[in-house]
Amino acid sequence: MSTLWTVESLAEAAGMSRSAFAARFKELLGQTPLEYVTEWRMQKAIQLLERRDKKLPEVARLVGYESDAAFSKAFKRVVRANPGEYLRRGLKDQNRPKQTTISPDNVRALSGLPRKKKCGVHRPCGRGSFDRVV
Repeated sequence: MSTLWTVESLAEAAGMSRSAFAARFKELLGQTPLEYVTEWRMQKAIQLLERRDKKLPEVARLVGYESDAAFSKAFKRVVRANPGEYLRRGLKDQNRPKQTTISPDNVRALSGLPRKKKCGVHRPCGRGSFDRVV
C-alpha cells in the first residue's frame, strides 16, 4: 500500500467534508471508513500471506502498518486468529473478512457528485471544504 488512507484524505478524494464523507460512507457501506480500510488491509494481507513468499514484517509494511506487532493485533481482531494461526489452521474461507463493494481508490463514487475543482480564488481550509481567499 503506497497511500496512507485517512478519513481526511478519503474525504478530500471524494470532494466532501470529513463529517459528510463519514456519514455517507457508513450509510452506504454499513461500517465506518476506518473499519472498511482495516478490513481492506486485512484482505490484502491475507492474499500476501497465502502466497507465502514474504515474511510477516514485510506483509505488515506492505499493507500500511509500521510494526508487525500492530499488524498482528489488528489481524487477530479482524480475522479472529493471528497470521500464523490463520495459515496453520487453513482458515482461508471461514475467517476471511467480508468482501467489500468498492476499493479506497474509488471513494469519489460515494458522493455521487462531480469532483470539486480547485482554482486560484479558493484554498483548502484543512477541513475538506474550501474557503474564499480575501
